[in-house]
Amino acid sequence: MNKITRFVGRVVGGMLLITAGISSAQASFQLESMGIVLEESTGRTNFSIKNTTSEPMLLATKVEDLDGKAFSKFILISPPISRIEAGQSQQVNFVLKQGRYYPMKSC
Repeated sequence: MNKITRFVGRVVGGMLLITAGISSAQASFQLESMGIVLEESTGRTNFSIKNTTSEPMLLATKVEDLDGKAFSKFILISPPISRIEAGQSQQVNFVLKQGRYYPMKSC
């Protein structure tokens, strides 16, 4: 298993959900899983988030650099910000940047 694969499982912790029209205490969403695996061999993966409320919400996704390792410069997120309508799902794509060297010793 590649070192970047172990890191990307932590990306979920860097995902921020901001709701539109309701307070964050009332936000309700469902994650596809508790972790993300991004294999270097395929270079991409996706993750789904479902809005389980009766109001639209705004999803902002970002990669957090953890333990002093600058992973965010190696990964693209698409879309980084999106509106999820009530009862709908949004797929977020994680892609390794092409032509980048991943100098990670350990995650």
